[in-house]
Amino acid sequence: MIRRYPCDQCSASSWSNELAQAGRSLRSELKYTSPDEIDRRIVELEKKQSTTSMSLKDEKVLLKEIDQLKQSRKLVTHLAANNDSISSERKSSQSISEQLTAKNAELDILKKKIEEQKVILDSLNEANSERRAVLPALYRDKDALRKEKLAKVDTIKSLRASFRALENEFRTSCVPIENI
Repeated sequence: MIRRYPCDQCSASSWSNELAQAGRSLRSELKYTSPDEIDRRIVELEKKQSTTSMSLKDEKVLLKEIDQLKQSRKLVTHLAANNDSISSERKSSQSISEQLTAKNAELDILKKKIEEQKVILDSLNEANSERRAVLPALYRDKDALRKEKLAKVDTIKSLRASFRALENEFRTSCVPIENI
């Protein structure tokens, strides 16, 4: 019998269902369901064969029944192994189910923490968006002030240039006293 190791609850469940179905079909084919019952019946038939006088035809039927019982013992053993496998698969499925329940509880806790952090993040984003809403106006004011400053700097430069021109004219118009 091939043993599968289920990787999740769904496949474990379907695998145990397949095994249970195989077990039911085996049980329906057999008269006896335990190896002990089969052994007792074989002993009875062998005792009957050795102690009772019967026709060749009856003895052949008896031997055939003994052979069938020996064959069915293999099937019953297989059925018992199948039942053991089913019970272990059910335990495994139950274990997986318990693990899933525990993991779902952990996920619920994490989801609550995420929601709490999301609320905090949303409030911070709201505060930042209020600050950001002011930024375009501040940039416009900064640009206007820069233009105003540049205009005043240009005015100062032109005034200095005209002052230097006047100062140079004054210096050239003044006659040095030494020359007089």
